[in-house]
Amino acid sequence: MLVFALIAVIALLSLTERDDSDSPENNPAEISGPDQQIKAIENISPEIDLNWQNPEVHHWVNKDGARVYFVANDQIPMLDIRMIFNAGSARDGTTPGVARLTNSLLAAGTSSRNATEVAAGFEQVGAQFGLGAYRDMAMVRLRSLSALNQLMPALDLLADLVSSPIFPADAVERDKNRMLAGLKHQQQSPSSIAGNAFYQTLFEGHPYSIPGEGSLKSIPGLQAADLSRFHLQYYSAKNLTIALVGAISVNQAKQIADRLTRDLPNGDSASSLTKSPAAKALRKHIEFDSSQTHILIGTTAIKRGSPDRFALMVGNEVLGGGALTSLLGKEIRQVRGLSYSVNSRFIPMQAEGPFQISLQTRNDQTEQALQTIQQVLLQFIEQGPTAEQLADAKRQLIGNSLFGNASNSGIVGQLGSVGFYKLPVESVFQTQQQIQDVTIEQVKAAFQHYLDPEKLTIITVGAHAEMAPPVSNDQ
Repeated sequence: MLVFALIAVIALLSLTERDDSDSPENNPAEISGPDQQIKAIENISPEIDLNWQNPEVHHWVNKDGARVYFVANDQIPMLDIRMIFNAGSARDGTTPGVARLTNSLLAAGTSSRNATEVAAGFEQVGAQFGLGAYRDMAMVRLRSLSALNQLMPALDLLADLVSSPIFPADAVERDKNRMLAGLKHQQQSPSSIAGNAFYQTLFEGHPYSIPGEGSLKSIPGLQAADLSRFHLQYYSAKNLTIALVGAISVNQAKQIADRLTRDLPNGDSASSLTKSPAAKALRKHIEFDSSQTHILIGTTAIKRGSPDRFALMVGNEVLGGGALTSLLGKEIRQVRGLSYSVNSRFIPMQAEGPFQISLQTRNDQTEQALQTIQQVLLQFIEQGPTAEQLADAKRQLIGNSLFGNASNSGIVGQLGSVGFYKLPVESVFQTQQQIQDVTIEQVKAAFQHYLDPEKLTIITVGAHAEMAPPVSNDQ
């Protein structure tokens, strides 16, 4: 079946595009984080059949300069579309929050429709519409029945929204107030404080340090003219990737892509982001009245498409991606009782994204937790995984891919990631085999190349407390 063939080969390549993840900011690009599913694959044989049927992925650059990726699937009469613009918060510049505010107000009205007419138009044809803005990208999503009498009106609406938003003043003020309320709430959330401090410290001076939600200082000054300027510059066809999956033909996909880009602003593609800052040893504590201290440890690490991504993916599953079964999970939770959970992840992005370890612990256990994390990390960098750990991690990752994208909407997200990050389509069909081929030496080499235990940024948010006595490993 097409869906299951696509699941196996695509799910891990894009590593994973999420619409509602990436705390402290919804970043769509992590390599193996904490388990999101019940471990229902423990009985899968280590000898997994990798001979999957390759789906046909059609891809081209249309006449307006947009990169288009399409997979036909006629099992259900639906079409999923994802438009991905290189218009994330990394493009905010001196106006933090403008990317997110622009994206959130695309459906607030156009030159020919008000917000009520937009909402009613999608509802009348049973279409689902969504928006999202992140560090690297801004997205517009549509799911519609593929029958032409329902699809065409939905497409006309979608094309109007991305091409001709007018950003009404009342809607701008409403969303600014919503964003300000969210920022004030973040000031009471130690996890949000830690996440923002982590990115701002680790990426100091780089576009990734810009908070996507803006700041209490920047948001009040944003005006409709700022949003119009941002839209005109970044919502162009040359700055766009379109992914389509559903019950249409290749010719129809080409016509749809051309319709969506026909009236977009005539801008150029965004410039490449500068290299992320080099790793640095730095510790920052933020005082917060709470019984728990939130800890983030990390460094800048990997870009999207790195040939080392599979070794890092497998290695991270052993280190901290496997949650309670990982080395960090066992040592932090089971042996020392320092935290209920701990996880590690790599977040590859257009520029070098972070490697991050996160947990929370009692205030008086903060130093013990930090020392334990650093000990486990150093030992893993030096020794790598055992053969048994490597085999378990591979089985887990390959098994997870079977559950990851059993829907058109999941598949379209993966295709969009491939296109946005300009990854070779051919590599889609090598994912499972490349995971299976990872060796202990490759894991060690990759971790030693990207992670220097002497150059870690450490963020703690909580109240100072006397250090608790250490817990014996013999307990």
